[in-house]
Amino acid sequence: MPRKPRHLTIAEKRDFFTAIARDTTNEFTTADKFKAIVEDTKLFQLELELEESKLKRAEEAEAVRRQNQINFPSHLLQHLPPPISSTPCDP
Repeated sequence: MPRKPRHLTIAEKRDFFTAIARDTTNEFTTADKFKAIVEDTKLFQLELELEESKLKRAEEAEAVRRQNQINFPSHLLQHLPPPISSTPCDP
């Protein structure tokens, strides 16, 4: 039997806070609603930061992949003959 996750997802937490903020039964005070709005805003900001970090990691991985395609593999470079002269070409 698979183990249930221990924590709520960010979306589930935001739904909970939204339900509190939109309460019309007067079960929650105005202060509770304000706190729920503040926490919902914090979670929204966290979601944005997570998305940005995922995009950044994807861009970095793509850059590494492109760089690896450009470079020759090191095992092929070992089979090249030695340079013609021992002095570097650039002064």
